[in-house]
Amino acid sequence: MRLRLVQVLGVALTLLVMAACGWMPTTDGQSRASLLEGDTLPLNAFPDPVVRAKPTHAVQEAAAEKARVDYISIPSMRTVIPIVVSRVVGGRAVVPAADQVGWLNTSARPGARHGVTVLAGHLTTGPKGADAGPLYGAENLAKGAEVKVVWKSRTTTYRVSGVSKHARNALPPRLFDPNGRGRLALITCTGPYVKGRDGQWWLSRNAVIWAEKV
Repeated sequence: MRLRLVQVLGVALTLLVMAACGWMPTTDGQSRASLLEGDTLPLNAFPDPVVRAKPTHAVQEAAAEKARVDYISIPSMRTVIPIVVSRVVGGRAVVPAADQVGWLNTSARPGARHGVTVLAGHLTTGPKGADAGPLYGAENLAKGAEVKVVWKSRTTTYRVSGVSKHARNALPPRLFDPNGRGRLALITCTGPYVKGRDGQWWLSRNAVIWAEKV
């Protein structure tokens, strides 16, 4: 039974992360006319997405508390992001709206003593990936950076322990380990961009930000 659950979780996570990967169009046809399917471009080949102005971190947290929503707070990024449940339906798990992260409900609950809690969100959003997503910049979090998760009025504090990067359709087996001390994994996409059959540029890799309970 455990093996089956791990297999289902793995499939769901792959679908979830693939849904989170943004894309960029081939806007400069002349300079890129020779690029064929499968060619790649670095992450900085396109303009940086627009980072919208936000209230202070304290104001964001106060608003989340007042609204009584579950949220993740990353002080060094000065961001507070609502958490919603991302369910697996028909073998698919979909990353939520542009201003949210999804907790995969087949992973450990936020704050759990054992297993890995998986939260996934977009790197970029909006038409042509023009806007920064909720986890934009997360892959650059320094080791030791604080990540606070508030879930069902219970607060759990984590500290970043590292970042791993993987192929777009692959995730590390340790994400599916139900044993061991509780950990947090934030998943988003990263470059380089790869040209797809649709003629658009897709982010080709997953970034997993690992954090340990304090």
